[in-house]
Amino acid sequence: MLLEHPEVYIREATANDAAAVAEVHVNSWKGSFSGIVPDAFLDKLTIETRTKAFRERFGDANYQMYVAELDDGHVVGFADVGEPRHDAGEYDAELYAIYLLNEFQGKGIGALLFQRVKEFVIARGKESMYLLALEVSPYRPFYEKMGGRVVGKKQVQLEGIEFHALIYGWERLS
Repeated sequence: MLLEHPEVYIREATANDAAAVAEVHVNSWKGSFSGIVPDAFLDKLTIETRTKAFRERFGDANYQMYVAELDDGHVVGFADVGEPRHDAGEYDAELYAIYLLNEFQGKGIGALLFQRVKEFVIARGKESMYLLALEVSPYRPFYEKMGGRVVGKKQVQLEGIEFHALIYGWERLS
């Protein structure tokens, strides 16, 4: 089943989407975090390495990704979710990421992706999830709009520089 938004559709991703998703991921990071995180970190983000990483994830039975695509099949965003990877409290799932190309942000597409991830988690009999976000992220208001609340902090390193990360939690998804 496809969720519809004017000209954009949300569907379950497959390994065949890995390169398109990697392109969104790399371009989103470089467009949104330039001047915020070290250039050396952004310079190391390549479509090739991210494609390989995404392809490997599709082999995990507990991993799910959704893509936002245009009528012509062009992928403009994605969201992925799976088993918790961090010590973030008693959460059933981790929302790994929601990324959109810059020109598609602020149009409600991220909310559609979030809804699909939420539905997936609930359908698996789980009630809660969390997301790790850099404190300097310009997207924190989006997570709060989706009902997330800051439930903790964590330190992360990017190219040897310490950053504060916030843990956003959704304790009851249903």
